[in-house]
Amino acid sequence: RIVQPPVSHGLYEREGWTAGQTGTRTLTFRRTSGPEQPTPYLVKWIGNDGTFSCADTVRLPKNRDVTLSLTVAPKTAGMHSALLCLQDPRQKATVYDMMTTVVAAEEFGAEDRLQLDVNTEWLCASHYFVRVPAGVTALTIRDAMKQGTLCLLTLRGPDRMQSRPAEIVAGEIVVNTPQAGVWEVMVENGRAKDHRTDIHSCPQVNGIGTLTLALKREPPRAIH
Repeated sequence: RIVQPPVSHGLYEREGWTAGQTGTRTLTFRRTSGPEQPTPYLVKWIGNDGTFSCADTVRLPKNRDVTLSLTVAPKTAGMHSALLCLQDPRQKATVYDMMTTVVAAEEFGAEDRLQLDVNTEWLCASHYFVRVPAGVTALTIRDAMKQGTLCLLTLRGPDRMQSRPAEIVAGEIVVNTPQAGVWEVMVENGRAKDHRTDIHSCPQVNGIGTLTLALKREPPRAIH
């Protein structure tokens, strides 16, 4: 059975990337209007932090697929996004654009612990991505905020459909039997936990502190 590769507008990959990794992806373009002869276009980037690179030009004949090799190399953990634009060199106008995004997740160390530094501006959010391996019985998160009284913590699992349910045990957020894959931890600075809190009466400062994440696993079974 032949499985067709996925076709989409743009590139979005949340799984499979870590900081320092390099890979390639193939982009396919087809021009369906204009002259019959191949037309050159400039390839420009907006917001690229160096994660994405490709040829500076591409020539597109009419009604024929042309591929462009894209190198992806995230240097740091987190979400990396950029807008790829095809420009008409004669008019300096963008005729097509597409978003490219990859997520390089943080990895847990040998002791199944991970510490993240938080510095979130007022009325902004910081996003952290961590990879939870298979076979984990619980994911725990403890925050130690040194500054900022209205920092709300939200978790989103690999399904990305909604925030995952969590319970607070002895000051820790605990997610039991977490789904394996990349989890998003979002810290919102300036979000009240209930409608009775007036955020305008609170200090409008950066939320500064640390998040300590830990994994719990079932102890290995003894072999008799």
